[in-house]
Amino acid sequence: MKQLGLLIRLIIGIIAGILIGMCGHWFGIADTAFFVTIIRLLATFTSLFSTFLSFMIPLIILSFITVGMAELGKKANRLFGLTLLLAYGTTVISGLLTFFIGKAVLPGLIQPITGDVLESNAFEPLFTITVDPIFGVMTALVFAFVLGIGMANLKGDSLLNVFRDLQKIVTGVLSRIIIPLIPIHIAGLFANIAAGYRQDVRFPVCHYYCTAAAVHRISVWSGKHCLPQESLQKHEERRSGVLYRTRHPVVCIDYSDCTELCI
Repeated sequence: MKQLGLLIRLIIGIIAGILIGMCGHWFGIADTAFFVTIIRLLATFTSLFSTFLSFMIPLIILSFITVGMAELGKKANRLFGLTLLLAYGTTVISGLLTFFIGKAVLPGLIQPITGDVLESNAFEPLFTITVDPIFGVMTALVFAFVLGIGMANLKGDSLLNVFRDLQKIVTGVLSRIIIPLIPIHIAGLFANIAAGYRQDVRFPVCHYYCTAAAVHRISVWSGKHCLPQESLQKHEERRSGVLYRTRHPVVCIDYSDCTELCI
């Protein structure tokens, strides 16, 4: 598993989480104590991991940006300002371009959901732990800038060595804890979503299944209980079924099994 790239492991985590969450609906065990316990255990792990990750993010920003800016300033003091401007200027420009392109293109690609009403039944974690970050993300970013620029202009490296040791500690946490556990975190998120959202309306796949079930029940009759061809479409619209075309003038369809499957 460690030999696979992070992206492949994330994809595996997404697929595994969806499959675990959908097992409750597929096998009819969504309300059993065993399935609920499994999902709540995953939700507990996801909650704890999110708390730990929120605690580590400011430390990641502080250690890496501070050391990077200090070393860059000492090696290329004349180009420090230009390098800093190019690095963060291109970040801001790319973010703005992404925003405007998405605002112009995405509304034409994404259609609003109509007719599908999702009820959220998200599973709560068994317990939660509150661990507040040392400081916020923006505070860590500004603090890292001030320390990095200050250490770049200092003659000694004592303070820089402290932050280099902090960077080693944070790197070890990233490589040994956060990155290996991210796929499990993603799997827990998707398992909770898949298990907690139920759709009360009929999916398109249900129509196809009902089509296959009802085709076997089509019979050509001449009795009074059968539907004339011209009234078949109105009947289909009332029953929310699928319009079956036939060469015969009279068609009769039994929806008894189909109705139970689609509800």
